[in-house]
Amino acid sequence: MARDLFGSIIKAPSGHYYGRYRRKGHDYYTPRMRTKTQVYRRLAEIQAEILAGTWTPPAKGKQGRKRTAPADATLAEWARPILDGLEDAGFSPNTARSYQSVWRRHILPIVGGVRLSDLSEVHSEMVKAAMASTYAAKTVRNVMLAFSAVVARAVSDKVIPSNPVKVIGSRGESKRAPVTLAADDLERLIDAVPQHLRAAFALASWGCLRYGEIAPLERRDVDLPLVSVTKAVKRAPGGKLVLGPPKSKAGYRVVALGQRAADIVQFHLDNYVMAAPESLLFRRDGQDVPYLSDKILRKVLSDSLTKVGLPPMRFHDLRHTGMTLYGQAGATLADLMRRGGHTSPDTVMIYQHSNRRRDLELAQRMGGN
Repeated sequence: MARDLFGSIIKAPSGHYYGRYRRKGHDYYTPRMRTKTQVYRRLAEIQAEILAGTWTPPAKGKQGRKRTAPADATLAEWARPILDGLEDAGFSPNTARSYQSVWRRHILPIVGGVRLSDLSEVHSEMVKAAMASTYAAKTVRNVMLAFSAVVARAVSDKVIPSNPVKVIGSRGESKRAPVTLAADDLERLIDAVPQHLRAAFALASWGCLRYGEIAPLERRDVDLPLVSVTKAVKRAPGGKLVLGPPKSKAGYRVVALGQRAADIVQFHLDNYVMAAPESLLFRRDGQDVPYLSDKILRKVLSDSLTKVGLPPMRFHDLRHTGMTLYGQAGATLADLMRRGGHTSPDTVMIYQHSNRRRDLELAQRMGGN
């Protein structure tokens, strides 16, 4: 593949050439041509159209299809722009880097030359077998998950009819199901939390924020009843808390708080937060890293649950509770995705299901059966 001033020139297995270029987060392709020079000229024309403001996305069947490679493209040719654009597609930066590394180290060297249209379960098994001879089962499974997740893009783009990369079992099979509190139980729990941390619990539940989004909040991020999420705290490989971007682009958002949650946060601002705009809402003084630890929140949660006689739950279950209550209040799928900072509808369908159950319950109460 040769890099030019604008776009890329790729040689197809047939011996012909085609161009690829990116516009507003999407990949487009020129028709296949006999020579590189022809493709280069077409790319130059497209660049001129873009600069002049006259360019329009090519119609299907003319210059290729948005995000779709030609039918005879190899897996490597198709995967390169997909891997480079994983963050744009909604994957977290850490997941994007992991998938890119896995593909370039373990997948493309084995099946990169296979035509995408020819990809089958046989090729999936080839990658798995090559990994199994050297790596632990957990590592093999992680590689296959990355393989399957990226190939699923070809299915959604209708390049191939189905995903031939099968991963046995679900990633969350062994995890405990999330706990959802009723609204009155949530009230009792938050009332039992020590006053200086009550706002963190209100933001996690009624605000539907992740721990990593709560820890770096500053006074300037709060303009009640609105809270802006623009950053997140994560644990580095050594366990140290470090500041970074939100989990995905959808994580950048503004969340509105109801009156009860807003009152708790306002009390916290008035009594526990310094006046400077950059002051952290929750600060650990005397520590190398000033961010509130999730371990502290988990301990407070455990003690508070015991105090009010509620069953054990994880701190992240507070967010699950908030999203469920939001769905029961009538939120649409788009509402849930926006509030939770999700990029995939599948992730929030559980809250939509809860809302449907509520709808059925109310319909049955109406009578007319």
